[in-house]
Amino acid sequence: MMKSSDHRRPTVLLGTAACLLLAAGCTSSSGPAQRAGDSGTVRTALVRTMRALVPEGSLAQKQENSPAHDGPMSAASFTLTRNGAVGDLRISVSRLPSPVPPQFSGCPDSALNPYSKCVTRKRREAVLISDEQPLDGASPSAGRRLTAVLTTADGRQLVLSESTVGAGAGTATTRDRTPLPLTLRQLTGMADSEKWRPVLASLPDVPAPAAPSVDQSLPADRITAIIERSLPSGLDVAHAGGQPGFGHLTVDDGLGACLVAVTVQHWKPDDADIAALFAKARTTPDGTRVLTSRTPSAKGGSGAVEWRVDTLSRNGVRVLVSEVNARAYHLPGTRTTPALDIDRLTRIARDGTWQEAFRSPSSAR
Repeated sequence: MMKSSDHRRPTVLLGTAACLLLAAGCTSSSGPAQRAGDSGTVRTALVRTMRALVPEGSLAQKQENSPAHDGPMSAASFTLTRNGAVGDLRISVSRLPSPVPPQFSGCPDSALNPYSKCVTRKRREAVLISDEQPLDGASPSAGRRLTAVLTTADGRQLVLSESTVGAGAGTATTRDRTPLPLTLRQLTGMADSEKWRPVLASLPDVPAPAAPSVDQSLPADRITAIIERSLPSGLDVAHAGGQPGFGHLTVDDGLGACLVAVTVQHWKPDDADIAALFAKARTTPDGTRVLTSRTPSAKGGSGAVEWRVDTLSRNGVRVLVSEVNARAYHLPGTRTTPALDIDRLTRIARDGTWQEAFRSPSSAR
């Protein structure tokens, strides 16, 4: 068993983009206090602009625990009552490193957000996203969240979200059909307003990110290409996706689709944390450490089971292959056996192409 296999594991499976798109209070590292011109703090400008853009209704600002301004990221929350409907509104602006990685400005990953209904629109030097999905993937009828995200080419990002008030409390019934004060179209129109431009322009630059201690830069398309080459014939393969360091696809042998996901990382061979993680692993003749497990899916779903093979080579390349008996995380399991057995998952994890990909990225194409 590898109960601790997620120790020190980067949150690549959750995805930073998902954090931004869900707008559920994700934070950013603070910088020096930043003023939005003569209008006061960035948050003051956020509140004033929100009040100017919201259609008729009662907009009540919520108390915030964070400082009134926090450098490259600022946010404000409200309760909106309109046309007999009540919803929670949240607005945040932040400055991301440039160039902006695709996962920061794209729709939520389908493997992690199976209920997402997302549309991407191009704007001049910006990308606009409209997304609708449940507040909780494990209880899709408990409430809704609508999200609009505007991301400029130089890394200025605005996230505007609206969600069901009190969703998740008590018995989940038909909250998903409870009207929200604003439609997704209205919310998206607000996020696309020119009135936000001065607020976004006031955000300070962010320093270049420090070099990561763990290399997980292998592109998703290279990861899924390696997976496909390792699959037996006769499978229906679809829904490839992911982000750097994480790739996934579905395989169907005629008995139901399974999600196959691979996380690839390159650790320093002498890193103490990764050594501790694999301390109880079996070691193959070539020095590769291997952990295997079969557990209920950590991301929920009635009857969902996850099979895992986690490997670490002597030079620090870690390949974690997992399979879920559903087409995506959070969904109920649709079969009792995996489309790929543990031996096949092990063969994928131990494919020498992973080593070649880090030595020469172009070779994984």
